[in-house]
Amino acid sequence: MIKHRLPPREVLDRYAPTVRFNIINGYHRKLASKHRWYVREWEGDFYYTDGDDLPTVEGEMFDCRWSPAEWNTRPYKYNVTNGMVTEEYRSFSAKPWPDDYLSSAIGYRSNGEWLMKIYNDGKRWFVRDKHGWHTNYCGIYVRYSEVTG
Repeated sequence: MIKHRLPPREVLDRYAPTVRFNIINGYHRKLASKHRWYVREWEGDFYYTDGDDLPTVEGEMFDCRWSPAEWNTRPYKYNVTNGMVTEEYRSFSAKPWPDDYLSSAIGYRSNGEWLMKIYNDGKRWFVRDKHGWHTNYCGIYVRYSEVTG
């Protein structure tokens, strides 16, 4: 696997913080447009790489080819821990990596099954998992105890 990296920190530290931020942002945009995966390993290494298959490392893998049109069929990000892969889905209003790192997830899947689905209208949110519905309305938390199948 070929790893494509940003310039070393020593090079970037020569610039003022606002300039450094813009340089790093530009590098991320350029590398994301050329490569399939942005990988952040749990051990601290981070890089861009190519290939159709998910990289075989422990960490976060952002799919740089994800688009909002595929919001409900293609994961935005993969988390790999102890060999278990969890897919993270984002909404149709999210932007591709690296433009939208902080948008909220709308669901998580593992082994082809939904672990959790999240519905958020800005004022309240609902979460559905294998234990039932959970909701938070204006700071008031409620859990419905039905078991879902």
